[in-house]
Amino acid sequence: MSLNCSRKVWFRSATAVLLACSLSGCSLNGSGSSGGHTAGTPVPEQTGPHSAGPAEAADLIPEAGASLTIWEEKSEFDFLQPALNAFEAKFGVPVTVEEVPSPDQANKLANDGPANLAADVVLLPHDRLGDVASANLVLPNDVLEERTRQTKLDTAVKAVTFDGILYGYPKSIETYALYYNKDLVKQAPRTWEEIAEFARTFNDPSTNRYAVMWENKSLYYNYPFITALGGYVYGKSGTDPTDIGLNHPKAVEGMTYFQSLKSILPVPDGRCHL
Repeated sequence: MSLNCSRKVWFRSATAVLLACSLSGCSLNGSGSSGGHTAGTPVPEQTGPHSAGPAEAADLIPEAGASLTIWEEKSEFDFLQPALNAFEAKFGVPVTVEEVPSPDQANKLANDGPANLAADVVLLPHDRLGDVASANLVLPNDVLEERTRQTKLDTAVKAVTFDGILYGYPKSIETYALYYNKDLVKQAPRTWEEIAEFARTFNDPSTNRYAVMWENKSLYYNYPFITALGGYVYGKSGTDPTDIGLNHPKAVEGMTYFQSLKSILPVPDGRCHL
């Protein structure tokens, strides 16, 4: 949603991505092979009336003695277990899950991958894909590429694509939204002007009461103010670091409006930067 005209309340999303490690980092059987399919090896095509692309998972045959290691957040273990049980039952491949927080996995992969100590499947925020792909630490999603493109949101597919190559399997998309107290506000505000108008009568700095709160020192939450009117951080949909758009007139206009919100959220400069 945009801020132009009525300065509408906005949303933004981020993608988490499952990645299969490249041969420089890990394998299914510990010998530098990944289930019999390596980079550059042709994938068998499906035949019959439904042959629309690369082989499905059901067509894959694990190597003898294959095993699988996954890095995952501990909080996700219970959610992951049913899928692992189904995978082991279908392919006969034992799976080991190692606790590695998602934000740490890219750096750990860079160290453990070349030493052949990394997991076979890792979970990364999509903004780390460029790092690991450029270092040849992950394999392209070529086996289930067509299925991924057909069944996942285009936004998610783009987020796990680097240099025109689809690498990941989108796991989740997160966003943020405005929550409101129905005891205080009968109908959700549709514009920032409505929020500001309510704040003028509701705010009470002496009791630390404010109509709206968010982590306004973080670019993650403030990014929409830059882009809503047409500004940008990097050009070509965020892919051109030589074209920095923070001084674009529309970015300046959006951040000037963001600055004006200090009148309804006068947080001290030591805690945020408006």
